[in-house]
Amino acid sequence: MTAGRKVLIFVGGGFALLVILAFLAGFLLPLLAKASKGMQAAACLQNLSQLGLAARMHAVNHDSQFPDDWLQSTNASEFTVPRLLICPADKHHSLAAAWGVVGASNITYVYLGKGGNDDQTNRVLAICPIHGHVLLGNGKVLFAWAQRHPEALIERDGATFVDPDQMTPMRRKSGPRTTKP
Repeated sequence: MTAGRKVLIFVGGGFALLVILAFLAGFLLPLLAKASKGMQAAACLQNLSQLGLAARMHAVNHDSQFPDDWLQSTNASEFTVPRLLICPADKHHSLAAAWGVVGASNITYVYLGKGGNDDQTNRVLAICPIHGHVLLGNGKVLFAWAQRHPEALIERDGATFVDPDQMTPMRRKSGPRTTKP
């Protein structure tokens, strides 16, 4: 009789353990997915930062002119690997095996720097269509700026710029805080 009770308790305890594990999995999996999306957004920022550095290096070697497209810059060896051209969250573009085969199907980031020069610090060089990150001519990457502040993107003379007056939300106001009575 005692052995039978132990078997029932074990089976019941096993079921309770499965219920607890299922509950934890249901709770933790969305958190892990959210963390994964955050890591992809951070990697996207890093890619754009590296692309900005490459565009600025190209400008140094080409009379202050940004490349006409990403591939022009790759011919000048400013990039190290083709994976920089693909956002980690992109499910539609594929990684190119080598620079010689890079084409539109291997590039996520929309390049807008054609005809620009490195004096245009608030010119938009590239935008990630997935996250909305914006790469500026000065190399700064604005987090999700195209999605959060689309009104700040202005067209002028066939190019896209970030309106400097609209960039104030990025800056923290300094000084003492005051409260109204």
